[in-house]
Amino acid sequence: PLEAWGTWVSPDNRLLAIGTSSDRSEVDDCLLWDLVEGRELARLTGISAQFSADSQTLFTIERYGHNNRVRSFDVSATTLANPPAGWETGRVVYRGGPGEAVNTGVLASDGRTLVIAATDAVIFLDTLGEQPPRTWGKSAHVVGLSHDGRWITTMLHNHLPVIWSTADGRAVF
Repeated sequence: PLEAWGTWVSPDNRLLAIGTSSDRSEVDDCLLWDLVEGRELARLTGISAQFSADSQTLFTIERYGHNNRVRSFDVSATTLANPPAGWETGRVVYRGGPGEAVNTGVLASDGRTLVIAATDAVIFLDTLGEQPPRTWGKSAHVVGLSHDGRWITTMLHNHLPVIWSTADGRAVF
């Protein structure tokens, strides 16, 4: 059996992504399952994932060695019915810097900003690629957002979680 790092269900309840320890290589797998038909569709690279609000895109997060990046995959029903050649490699939408491990991410309520927890910063990634990534100098392994965008939570391994105000960046807990 594989060790699961997390599970993510698409907003339309059609797909399931499971971040696992790989049984194929040193790079972890993100298993993509069709929940309607109950079958595995693909093994993509990544240990963490997020679906877009419209369930048409899957973002996976790779965090090992030189593979500190975020990829996007078209997971629309049309594409999954007949994936084009090379589909399983996705498109790199963010590449971490030297020594930066991207860990997990969460999609903001605006539906386009992927907030990524990394070892040396929290990264705000415009998934449409219209704005450059913004960084916030807070180390994190896990990040969370309030639905109204007023609060961001971070947690770093062996440290207490912190709740931050997005208005002024101060810690409130």
